[in-house]
Amino acid sequence: LLINKNSGSARTIYLNFYLDDVLQSNSLPIHQAGATAILNEDFNWLRYGNVLFYETGGETIITNWSADETARGWTSSPSADNSRPVYARQGFVKLGKTNYGADLISPKLSQIQGTKNVLVKFKAVPYMTAGGTKDDVILKVNVIGPGTVGISQFEITNWPDYAADPNCTEIWKNPSTERSFLITGATAETQIRFLGGDFDLRGREPKNKNRIFLDDVVVTVQE
Repeated sequence: LLINKNSGSARTIYLNFYLDDVLQSNSLPIHQAGATAILNEDFNWLRYGNVLFYETGGETIITNWSADETARGWTSSPSADNSRPVYARQGFVKLGKTNYGADLISPKLSQIQGTKNVLVKFKAVPYMTAGGTKDDVILKVNVIGPGTVGISQFEITNWPDYAADPNCTEIWKNPSTERSFLITGATAETQIRFLGGDFDLRGREPKNKNRIFLDDVVVTVQE
C-alpha cells in the first residue's frame, strides 16, 4: 500500500475488506499527519474597508498600515507612480489600482533550514465592478533571494457572482479560488512576490486595471 506525501492538513482514510464479496465489519484506519507550515498567513489582523470587493471605501494602502501591522513583515515595491497600491481589506488584501499594478512581498521564510523545496498555496479572486465590468486577470509570482518558481504566472478567472454570493464570502471557500506553485532551492533568505499584472499599466486601455484580491498564503516544506 503506497500513500502519497501529504502537503496539506492531517487526513484519515479507512481501508475496507471484503471476504467472498461480503464487506467485513472491521476496517483499517490510516492516519497521515499534515505538513507543517513555515508560513501561514490569513491576514485576519487586517480590518479595513469592506468585504464587498467592489466597495473601496475605507480600504487602507500599505504605507498607512499601523506599526504593528507593518511589523508582520509584508512589504511592497513602488509602482510607476511611486506609490505602493496594496490595500488592506477585511481579512484580505487588494493589489493594484487604475493604471498601476502592485506587488506584495512576503516576509523571509526564516524557518527554512538549509536549502529546501517549498509548496506555496494561496487564494486569489479577480476584481469585477458591481455592474459586471471585469479587470485584467494576470498574477505573476517570483522570488526575491534564492529559489526558482515552477510557475511564473496565473490567470485569475474565478469571477465573483454577486447575485449568488452577495457578501463575497462563499467565493473564498470555492476550490477554484486556491492556486499553488513550487519553489525549488528556497532558503531562510527567500521571499515570495505576488504581482498583479505590471507596475505600469498606463496606455493599455481597457486593460489598464489588473486588481487582484489575495488571502490565505500557506508555505510548506517538501521533504
